[in-house]
Amino acid sequence: MCSLLPQAPIGTLPNRRKWSPFIPALTLEIAHEAVELIRALYVIEKQASGLALEQRLQLRQTHSAPVLAQLREKFWTWKEQLLPRHPMAEAISYALSQWTELNVFCSDGAVPIDNNVSEREMKRVVLNRKNSLFVGNPRGGRTAAILAQLNLNLPQT
Repeated sequence: MCSLLPQAPIGTLPNRRKWSPFIPALTLEIAHEAVELIRALYVIEKQASGLALEQRLQLRQTHSAPVLAQLREKFWTWKEQLLPRHPMAEAISYALSQWTELNVFCSDGAVPIDNNVSEREMKRVVLNRKNSLFVGNPRGGRTAAILAQLNLNLPQT
């Protein structure tokens, strides 16, 4: 069921990665319900993908905002049902503490629902930095730096 979700972590909804480990746990019902609500947001976002910014914002405000409100209400209900130190309760607390940031995409049509693109770019930089630790000599370092710069400027497919 979770295989239908986007594979990269949700940035504007950064708490999806906190839900994934709970699918097989005792809190199966809560986790499935949370994932289904997040999936509903992505279904709405897929419908908005080809629209102009104003139309996308309107669609988000009419369809995504109620789903987010339902999700927040569920978070508060679930938080009361779980022990404070339970990992699911900690994930819910994290989501509630980031609630303003989670809702930014509903106030601006240009803001994507997630930050997968920026996280992917950061990963490239980090991997290059890690690989650069093993450059054998100064000339190799310059060559690696030039290649890294070229790689950063190439369009991603």
